[in-house]
Amino acid sequence: MTGIAGITRKAAVCAALLTGAIAIGAGPAHAASTDPPVDGTPVPAYSVDDDPIAIDGNFMVFSGAMKITHDGSHVRANLTGTVRATQSDRCSGIEVTFTYADGTQDASPRDNAPNPCGTSPASVNISSPNDRDVVKYRYYTRATGTHEYFVSYSPTAEGLVGDAPASDGTCNLLDRDGVSSSGAGVPTFSGRATYGCVTSNGNTTVAVSGSMDKRLVPSGSTGGLVVVFSYADGTTSVQRTAGGTPKVQTDKSGSYYVYPVSATSDSAKDVRSVSVRSFSQPNGTLQGPVFAPQSSANTSWFGTFSYS
Repeated sequence: MTGIAGITRKAAVCAALLTGAIAIGAGPAHAASTDPPVDGTPVPAYSVDDDPIAIDGNFMVFSGAMKITHDGSHVRANLTGTVRATQSDRCSGIEVTFTYADGTQDASPRDNAPNPCGTSPASVNISSPNDRDVVKYRYYTRATGTHEYFVSYSPTAEGLVGDAPASDGTCNLLDRDGVSSSGAGVPTFSGRATYGCVTSNGNTTVAVSGSMDKRLVPSGSTGGLVVVFSYADGTTSVQRTAGGTPKVQTDKSGSYYVYPVSATSDSAKDVRSVSVRSFSQPNGTLQGPVFAPQSSANTSWFGTFSYS
């Protein structure tokens, strides 16, 4: 994917939104997730995951990556790299099977045919279909002979959209991040953002859940939480919640009430991020709400995205 700009660490501040070598048989290594800062520009395509894959065995050497992107409509996967046989009388192949949001998978593996023979490197490019949403993939290598019958298969390796254990490669769980918000005079919120997808149409979703402690809210004010969802089409939606039925919490500071909070994105759209920010609102006045300061913990992204 091209055009990655200005990367910062995952859970970077989202001010604009808030104001409005593996071995075959082992799981593939995952690159750390990073995100560029948001400038308010709608971004229809973004990177979700990037798994470097290196293979040296079964008479072949491969170096490349499985890149997972959201193209604005679907979660797509693309394996690219170079492969070569380690012996002149061998041909090398990589076969990939994608699993999709509805739980189905490719009827037959996708191949890098024609399979290159000999020790000269050749390019590999295997993509998922453009009308399906990928949640995980499996792959193995196949070596054949050039002059005599020979075929050898490696063990199968599996990769996920997202990184285990925050992802299990199903619509139940594709990513999970902690989110929080706190400040003087506003509630303290601590929770998590859990990303998944809709099995019927593949739309990516996120559910925010956690608890709010309102002890810091001054008398005469009401405390709440603003939750902002950002979608692949460039739109946003906002939910404000003051918390549900309080529950007693007891620790060494004493007994007090915490309020369960939950919010979910629009399942008819593909979500790409969620932001939370606690606030207090003076009662009976026209005075605007007091918001928690921006912090590095209040925005969560579904993977990464890029723009040019």
